[in-house]
Amino acid sequence: MRNIQLVFNEVKVTGVNSQQKRYIERLFKSDKPTFDLADIRQGYYKLVADETFETIYPKISYNPSSDSYTFEIIAKPKRSFKLDLGGNISSRPISNVFLGLQYNYLDRKAYTFGTNFYSGRFYESVQINGRIDYPSKLPFFLSGEMTYNHFNFYNTSQIFIENPHPTYIEQSDRKIELKGGIPLNRNTRITLSTSFINNNDHYSPTNTFNIGDILDKTVFNGLRSTLSFEQNTFNRKQYATRGRNFLLSANYFTGMESYTPGNISRNSGVPVGIEENEKQREWINIKLSDENYFFHQGKYTLGYLVEGVISTQPLFSNYYSTLLVAPAFYPLQDSRSLFLEKFRARTYLAGGLKNIYNIRKNLDLRVEAFLFMPYQEFAQDGFQEVSNTPVFNHIHYAGTAGLVYHTPVGPVSLSYNLYDDPIKRNGVLLHLGYLIYNKRSIE
Repeated sequence: MRNIQLVFNEVKVTGVNSQQKRYIERLFKSDKPTFDLADIRQGYYKLVADETFETIYPKISYNPSSDSYTFEIIAKPKRSFKLDLGGNISSRPISNVFLGLQYNYLDRKAYTFGTNFYSGRFYESVQINGRIDYPSKLPFFLSGEMTYNHFNFYNTSQIFIENPHPTYIEQSDRKIELKGGIPLNRNTRITLSTSFINNNDHYSPTNTFNIGDILDKTVFNGLRSTLSFEQNTFNRKQYATRGRNFLLSANYFTGMESYTPGNISRNSGVPVGIEENEKQREWINIKLSDENYFFHQGKYTLGYLVEGVISTQPLFSNYYSTLLVAPAFYPLQDSRSLFLEKFRARTYLAGGLKNIYNIRKNLDLRVEAFLFMPYQEFAQDGFQEVSNTPVFNHIHYAGTAGLVYHTPVGPVSLSYNLYDDPIKRNGVLLHLGYLIYNKRSIE
């Protein structure tokens, strides 16, 4: 049986205005009077990869008079203005409010402009971004972003079965980024970016603090370049049960580290090493992260998270300044709100399993367990010196068990979380809303 060759003499676009119609037609632009199925497929894949439209429905109809076909596209564009209000309410002092604004404009190219704000006791952030999509033969986009993040770990005392020592750390980072990318489909893209980054870290070298004390300060000003491949098909922003989130990135960092000791360090009595200094730093890292919900049987879902980092990051001026810039593994939903010393390393392997049982509609029981294996840990020598431990010397664990109820305004979760950190942390967390933050400058 021979294959039927479909010949298309028209691409018809409905559901959009004249500007949006011209934008779609450019994706199918051809010098030929007719299209074959390969031409239609190529244009359609480019359209699906474009993030400008909310929904796209294809339709093929036959024209007996010309013995040809018409390819019809019924498209629904994203709203011109989008307003998001949200945040989270938590049993720990990590609650915040969120406001997001987005404006979409379509002409010969697609333009997207947005901003978002977070405000809370633990976390504050402002981000401004813009993006231009080019509907060329090889679709690509250019974007720019400015982000400010501020984290105050000292304010995040929590409900713990074991009383933890407070963490006297405050971090802020700024990033100005330019990015170009090629969308491979609606959920997959390759990007190349360069950023100016400014990190300000304040910390107590002894993890103690009295009124009037001045914390040590480390500032890193530099440049970052990144080449990445990303795919995200999750069905939810948080607590996904289907889909995959894959990232492979290569990163290059270069910049100046500036260290200023506070009065705790100056009054420590250590004869050498406690003085202001500036040092040029340069390193690369390669990161692979893969979270996949791959097995579904009845009401049961099994997923995994695998993550690995290889880095040449040098040791910074002291123990805490090295820890604060090192790659970190965030296995649980609240990991980003905790400073976990034993889940940070220049090079590491980590992974675990996610078990999900759907009790009833929108209500899940989740049990998750993870292992973190650093190639070398950071060791504190003396007052503030830092060194590397022997290779593969320790393995650390983390786990959680809890209920998640999915509501129209976000998840409601009650969980028991366990971390293998210097002081074993057993925490109970109740929260309503998403525990999501803007990316940091070094992530």
